[in-house]
Amino acid sequence: MKYSVVNKDMNNEVKSVASIITIAAVSLFLSIIPAFPIVGFSGVITLGALSGSLIGIFLKPRKGFIAVLIVAVLTPILNPGIVSILGYFYFLPLLLSWLSSTLSFYKSLIYSFTIILASIVILVIVHGKLITHYPQYLVYDLLMPFITLLAYYIFYFKNAVTIQLRSIGALINGVIGDHLGGSIAFSINYLYLMTNNSVSNIVKLLQDQAALSKWVTAWSTAACIYPVERTIIIIIGIFIVMPTIAAWLKFFDYKTYIELR
Repeated sequence: MKYSVVNKDMNNEVKSVASIITIAAVSLFLSIIPAFPIVGFSGVITLGALSGSLIGIFLKPRKGFIAVLIVAVLTPILNPGIVSILGYFYFLPLLLSWLSSTLSFYKSLIYSFTIILASIVILVIVHGKLITHYPQYLVYDLLMPFITLLAYYIFYFKNAVTIQLRSIGALINGVIGDHLGGSIAFSINYLYLMTNNSVSNIVKLLQDQAALSKWVTAWSTAACIYPVERTIIIIIGIFIVMPTIAAWLKFFDYKTYIELR
């Protein structure tokens, strides 16, 4: 009997490790699938925008953090392009996406909403006076989490919120967290870390009207396009990626799947 219990525990541990590796592998795979070009700049947005959400939903916080570390370490090897775009902060989209998603799913949407609001504040601080030229860039990132929060509590007070609704809310907040993380990382890298003749780009933008106009045009255009892109990514996550992963985990081991939730 004792041998049977030990053997069962070892079997569960192996399945637990396998689930972490599987979700991390899927996340890395998504990070190399291009979805949309980055408006006004070189590079692409990949389906990796879903990675933090998937980790946050399908793995409990401690296991999810391990998966995030695995993905963060291997990303520069499999997707070096993101490092060239986001610099030292290439991990920020994944981290904020995972935090927004896992807090939403396992804790409270309020915590997730707080992370998103804090990220918006940081983005505003990073852009400084530049943000006054394209404040509309922040609207979608404010609106979507608020709608998610409102919908959650409407359903919560009417009836118990289902796992499916919690998953959708966590996915939406995770995608928004990814966008904010990418925007913050790109802005820090481009405005402050990339220099020409020892002069940071933000100084040049504020002094060069032509460069400033190009920057404002790019971000103003992105403010109109990225909500559509992110909505498409959310829809892909809801109807294709999440059901696929859920089906695999159920086939893998239903009891483990329930424990992971």
